[in-house]
Amino acid sequence: MAETVAIIAAHTGLQVLLVCASNAGADRMAREVHRWGVSVVRHYAKSRKEAESVIDELALDRIVQRGEDSAKDVLTNTSVVVTTCVAAYDPPVNEFDYDFVIIEETDNAKEQECLIPITLCKLKSGRIVMLSENGEGDGMIARLISQGMV
Repeated sequence: MAETVAIIAAHTGLQVLLVCASNAGADRMAREVHRWGVSVVRHYAKSRKEAESVIDELALDRIVQRGEDSAKDVLTNTSVVVTTCVAAYDPPVNEFDYDFVIIEETDNAKEQECLIPITLCKLKSGRIVMLSENGEGDGMIARLISQGMV
């Protein structure tokens, strides 16, 4: 999955919002995408910003604290923004429209949680990809489509 995200970001120049249901999944994906040499930032929910992370060098708040740029400037110049479904609602992540929104771990997410990142996809030209590990998220995707939410 990380390789696919890296290829999309690197070869198209489009910005990707990659969200996971869990913090562990988001940390793992941020690390893996970073290994492919693509610019990636990990955004944490307000409740987790003070927690130590194994990927502090990718954490948006840590980058801003080092005085490199404002949060909006960092996000503008980043190819892949990684966060959780719910944390995608936090500013400044929610102030952007993304070319690609990829929702990982849909089998572990609630339907309402998946709607948050979907609203951040560019209205006419954006793409939404919803992935589940074992296919159990397929029912949720079908329900969202049948209800006209996606």
